[in-house]
Amino acid sequence: MWLYRKSYLFLFLVFALSSLSSMDLKAEEHLVLKKSIVNITGMHAKVAAGYVSIENLGTWDEVLLSVKSDFAQISEIHEMKHVDGIMKMRKVESGLIIKPNNTIHLEKGGFHLMFMKLSKHLSANDIVTVDLEFRNAGWVTTEFLVSDLHNTSGSSHSHSH
Repeated sequence: MWLYRKSYLFLFLVFALSSLSSMDLKAEEHLVLKKSIVNITGMHAKVAAGYVSIENLGTWDEVLLSVKSDFAQISEIHEMKHVDGIMKMRKVESGLIIKPNNTIHLEKGGFHLMFMKLSKHLSANDIVTVDLEFRNAGWVTTEFLVSDLHNTSGSSHSHSH
């Protein structure tokens, strides 16, 4: 009887743990992050912009809600757009929707990540960690290549989550 209960407990734990790990994978396996770059504007810059392409391979909407980093005191999602012939930048409050089987491109002149009050010096070719919060996937940590603003033709990073 004791052996029967022990076997039952073992099978239960295996099933529970495998279910838990597959839930974790499902939360992130639908996202592919590509071309992740943080651009700096000079040696003593206090701001930097982040660019990344995010592909949603899932069958449901995903929403990029927020961003944080250890190299900036303030990290936000921003949008640049023309208003009455003037380019304006604003913080995105409601997040960015990524439709199923679609890709959004955070890039110059449009949606991008803004890192302000940099708390450490960034140099070209450094690798920095950025945390992106998604409605379904939760927090996804990824690496961004630091690039000089005037030289973005170098290599970039791609990650699947």
